[in-house]
Amino acid sequence: MAEYKQIKIDKEALEHLRTADNKMRMLIDLVGNVDRDYLPNPFIALINSIIYQQVAYKAAITIWKRFEDMFEEITPENILHTSHDSLRKCGLSGTKINYLQNISRAVLNRDIDLENINKLSNEEIIQSLIKIKGIGEWTAEMFLIFSLNREDILSYKDLGIRKGIQWLYNMNNEPTKDEFARLKERYSPFNTAAAFYLWEITIRNYFKYENIDEVANVATKG
Repeated sequence: MAEYKQIKIDKEALEHLRTADNKMRMLIDLVGNVDRDYLPNPFIALINSIIYQQVAYKAAITIWKRFEDMFEEITPENILHTSHDSLRKCGLSGTKINYLQNISRAVLNRDIDLENINKLSNEEIIQSLIKIKGIGEWTAEMFLIFSLNREDILSYKDLGIRKGIQWLYNMNNEPTKDEFARLKERYSPFNTAAAFYLWEITIRNYFKYENIDEVANVATKG
C-alpha cells in the first residue's frame, strides 16, 4: 500500500485567504477544516496522477485501489513486468497503460531524476515532467501539490477549479486566463489552500445552490 501523509493548512494560509477575499472567506468559514493527503513517494504520486486523469473522482478511487492491490510494491520494474491485460482489469485504458509504462521507463533510464526533483522550482519541474508522453501541465501541477506538497499551485487546466471560481464569484462564464491570473495573485503565496477549498464546491455539490450566500443562509437555518 502506498504511504500517505496529511497535508496541513496552517493558520497563516487561512488568514491570508480570508482577509484577501470576502467570497473565499465565506467559503472557508462554511467548509471548515479540509483534510487532504499527499504521496511523498514521487514515482507513486506520478502514477496516481495518471490514473486520476480525466476520470470521475469516485471511479478513479476504485481504479487506484484495484491497481494498488495488484502489487506488493509499486515500482517502475513491477509496472513494466505486468501485462497489459492484467492492468486493463484494474479499469485502465490502453492509453493510460502506455503512459504508466512511459513514466516507468523514464525513471529507469534516468530521463527524469525523481530523487532530486524537489530541488527544482515549480516551473522547472513542470517543464521537466511534460517531456514524458502522458504527463501534461495539469498532471505536473497535481504532482507539485500531491507529492511535493508545494503551497502556491492553482491549476487553470483543472475544470473543477475553474467551475468553482465561476460559481463562487457569480460569473456568467468560466474565468478567462487574465481573470484567473488576478485571483492567483490575490491568493498567493497560498494558492494550493485556495485550490482545496475551490474543489470542496464540487465535492459538497454547492452548485445546486445559486450562490454562496444561499449556502450560508441554509447553513444558518440548519
